[in-house]
Amino acid sequence: MTTQQRQLYWQQQLADWHASELSGAAFCKQYALSYHQFSYWRRKLAGDEPAQPEVPRPIAW
Repeated sequence: MTTQQRQLYWQQQLADWHASELSGAAFCKQYALSYHQFSYWRRKLAGDEPAQPEVPRPIAW
């Protein structure tokens, strides 16, 4: 499966989830989806995926 195909697949899964009125966990359980992958794609497709991991900054006293 190409990256584009994977993206289209998860876009459809998320659209189905929104229409289902189920929680994310319940939807994943019902359709045998990985909740970790579901959460990843939900963030990624919403544009909330951080470009770089957050690095803790030292506290200035």
